[in-house]
Amino acid sequence: MGTGGVLGGLVGTNNGTISQSFATGSVSPNEHGIGGGLVGINGGTISQSYSAGTVYGPFAAGGLVYVNGGRIEQSFESGLVQGPSFRGPDYGTYGGIAAYNGGGTIAPNVYWDKQTTTRTVDTGDMPQLPPSNGLTTAQMGNPASFDASWDFSPTDAWIIPAGATHPLLRWQLNP
Repeated sequence: MGTGGVLGGLVGTNNGTISQSFATGSVSPNEHGIGGGLVGINGGTISQSYSAGTVYGPFAAGGLVYVNGGRIEQSFESGLVQGPSFRGPDYGTYGGIAAYNGGGTIAPNVYWDKQTTTRTVDTGDMPQLPPSNGLTTAQMGNPASFDASWDFSPTDAWIIPAGATHPLLRWQLNP
């Protein structure tokens, strides 16, 4: 989705509300840019949304957002979050949800796939969520792995089709 500046799979900067949205493209900022799988910098609200694309950052990267200064709720990340292999796995600031949580809120109903993201923490700077919110791929495909706010009933936003490895937004099946 580009190589410099503030990049996100959906938008670079969010100061409003993003709801029931997703991104699957790759985000790869250059050494002076920042990038998140869905949003580069979040100053607003992200709700019922997800990212499944690869996010590569030379020094830092966040699966869903790069910097969160807003609110993230009922959302998840399942794409690979990585840095340069020559620097080693512990170099830089990388998180399954965010590289940095800059005074924002990450609600307890936010999850990441710790296998596909390769991340064991939600944020790279100061983890906000318990490690148990990092689910395995098998758990991501099971509605029972998510808290009660994730309603998978026929009228709610989320659905996990048979054989799926993570939730989808219901509208994706019935656009």
